[in-house]
Amino acid sequence: MTEVERLKTHVNIPFCVSADVQTSGSGRGTNNWLSPKGGLWFSLCLHYDHTVPSFALYVGAQIHQVLTRLFPKISSELKIKWTNDIYWKDQKLAGILCKYYSAENLYSIGIGINTNNSLDSSLQAINAINLKKCIGAPISNTNLKQILCRSIINLQELGTAEYISYCNLHLYGAGKHVKVDMGNSTISGSIHQINPDGALSIKTENGTQDIYSGSLQF
Repeated sequence: MTEVERLKTHVNIPFCVSADVQTSGSGRGTNNWLSPKGGLWFSLCLHYDHTVPSFALYVGAQIHQVLTRLFPKISSELKIKWTNDIYWKDQKLAGILCKYYSAENLYSIGIGINTNNSLDSSLQAINAINLKKCIGAPISNTNLKQILCRSIINLQELGTAEYISYCNLHLYGAGKHVKVDMGNSTISGSIHQINPDGALSIKTENGTQDIYSGSLQF
């Protein structure tokens, strides 16, 4: 049981838990969540009445909007990668992991942003970048976390298609050729758009195919 799962039955919602370092962070599937000292690593828990397949995209749109507003210098190269990453140029800046607990109508949102952490060999292996390098100055993790939490908790855009439209405006890899690994099968084609239900539309030789889960390989 994670710290978030232990706390969610004992504290008021919404709440946020952060860590200086994670030693056993987990990402999608069997991926590790690399969380060295200096980065911004936190989980936010909040109530919502039902599960939303595109919730990670909603969170991604909020993170993108906050970073664009705070650091306009990097906005032109800042992109949202389907389904749950933020990229600067062609490098990973942030990741998002969402889990829904239906019994409590509760979302647990894990967010990791490379802010001031060093980019060691393990992070370089996944082509990561940190925010400090992007803007040329250190970041206040505390202030950034507070601003992000306020933006995400607002939830005003969640009942609309606005955040999907926003993601399409800033979609990483739009129009580029990609291979999608779906575990038991793969498809190749060019990225068309994110559909209103959060699926990624891929143009293949045999027509358009909608992808609901999978890893993108450019």
